[in-house]
Amino acid sequence: HGRDPNLSRRNELYLRILNLGLLRIRGAAYDGGHQHCEIEADHLHNIPSYIAGGDAAHHLYYLAKEIPYYLDRIDRTVAANVDLLRWYAPLWRELETLVPVEGSPWERDWRELKAGGWDCGRV
Repeated sequence: HGRDPNLSRRNELYLRILNLGLLRIRGAAYDGGHQHCEIEADHLHNIPSYIAGGDAAHHLYYLAKEIPYYLDRIDRTVAANVDLLRWYAPLWRELETLVPVEGSPWERDWRELKAGGWDCGRV
């Protein structure tokens, strides 16, 4: 196995997503938004394992499963959440270009999402 040429940039994106999400959790907790804290923590909890390595095919799980689930749950009537989604969108779009699809256990799910017009950067 050769070194994944996208590893460094992918990790930078994950770290930025983690940073933004943790800042939002702090803000939501300060304002008593405990439900958003739970939603955001659920969104972020696997990111350290993606940064740590492991099977590269599992990165597609974040894009194909975790982001859609997160977007279904987040309250878009809260301005801070809408801002957060706008900050996440370009990171998710770039991440999409760096995540291997072929051979992932979630390849079929991902291709079905994309065939249906899915754009994780359109929030």
